[in-house]
Amino acid sequence: LPIAIYRPPVITPTCREPMLGWTDNSYGPVAFVKSFWDGLGLVKYENARVKCDLAPIDYCANAVLICAFDVAEKGRVCSDLCVPVYNHHSNMVKTTFGDMTRCIGDSRKGFWERIIWKYCWFSTPFLWMMYLNVILAKIKDCLAQWLPGSKPAHKFYYQWSAMWFMRYSQSVGFVTFRNWKSVSNNLKQAQRNLSEHEQQIFFTDLDEINWREYLSGYVDGAIQYLESENKKRIMC
Repeated sequence: LPIAIYRPPVITPTCREPMLGWTDNSYGPVAFVKSFWDGLGLVKYENARVKCDLAPIDYCANAVLICAFDVAEKGRVCSDLCVPVYNHHSNMVKTTFGDMTRCIGDSRKGFWERIIWKYCWFSTPFLWMMYLNVILAKIKDCLAQWLPGSKPAHKFYYQWSAMWFMRYSQSVGFVTFRNWKSVSNNLKQAQRNLSEHEQQIFFTDLDEINWREYLSGYVDGAIQYLESENKKRIMC
């Protein structure tokens, strides 16, 4: 069977197709946006100086198709038993997690919104500081129970969300505290074998992305998705 290993970086919402910032889940970097948007994730468990390798999901989907085609074509002309590995990463982008936070803050439109997103979002290498989010969540749960007109999803909604965010941050700490260096010769060579028209359709080059513009769009898309999820939860 034609088998290959495709290794993407951290997968994020779409960049070009079907539109900028589209997502249908709250995993990956969207989890950090979700927790902060809930008013909880003020403390992030990460090293702000570590390079963040990101890849929009539409770029990853195109890369998977190219890898599959390349493996199938190679299988017709050679019988190499080694499983090829296709690393997908950016060579030019040196954006760190701290840079990403600042870019997201600068992309906000309102004055207070920009201040909050840029200066009220802290990175820490100490896991115990994540309990500050849990303490804040307990306070918000109490207020949600007593304030008139408040309709919390359930009694411990914010506390549950903060604990989920802490567990998730701990699970991805292996990525957020390490710099990665990889070579993507196989993927680049596979893309060179395509025609010019096919390369335009199956875009995979992460170096061509305007990351400042993309980060702004992906946060807007994540917030739009979270708002729609909240409406569904309230209706249920």
